[in-house]
Amino acid sequence: MAKGYKINWTDAHIAYIRANQYGITRRSLFEKLVNEFDDLDDNVNFNNMKALISRLELSNGRDGRMVSGHTPWNKGKTGYMGANKTSFKKGMIAINKRPIGSERICQSAGYTLVKVSDTGKRWQHKHKLLWERHHGPIPDNHCIRFIDGNRQNIVLSNLICLPRAVHATLNHHLKPNTKDADLNKTIILAECVRQKVRSKQKGCHDG
Repeated sequence: MAKGYKINWTDAHIAYIRANQYGITRRSLFEKLVNEFDDLDDNVNFNNMKALISRLELSNGRDGRMVSGHTPWNKGKTGYMGANKTSFKKGMIAINKRPIGSERICQSAGYTLVKVSDTGKRWQHKHKLLWERHHGPIPDNHCIRFIDGNRQNIVLSNLICLPRAVHATLNHHLKPNTKDADLNKTIILAECVRQKVRSKQKGCHDG
């Protein structure tokens, strides 16, 4: 994520965080947030969600203190314990390190991710890579949607590039989740037209 990039938190995102953050870990809250909203900014991650919560001055009621009666694993021991025989040593390569080109499924959102690098942003969405390979960079404030709603059906004919405003409307008010992919596409394109009409009308009123 570029330095200075501003996450597009909507009122719905913030309201959901306020309503669901108490009594659970921040990690659990992040997983719930990702599962609830398909229109999250692509740069949203666990750390910038925590930063938002800090700005909102929210407390989840969990202070992290040890429960009474619990015995710590290092009770009675002092000083450096030293490395054990299974400790990772400098220069070693983890046996579970995945090569570039490997794929995995994000358990919290169901998207297929592809490893593109060993440094920086290592994993990227497979469907976005496919789209950009054929159509170029995704425009600002746009996202790629699966026409049939199946995030594992990663073929070009099942992908469509939409303004985020249209994507959000489809998610919350007009879900195109029929078994007919052609009908789904018609619903999606019809909402794109309605969005353009609303935008034109707003421009006329503002003028």
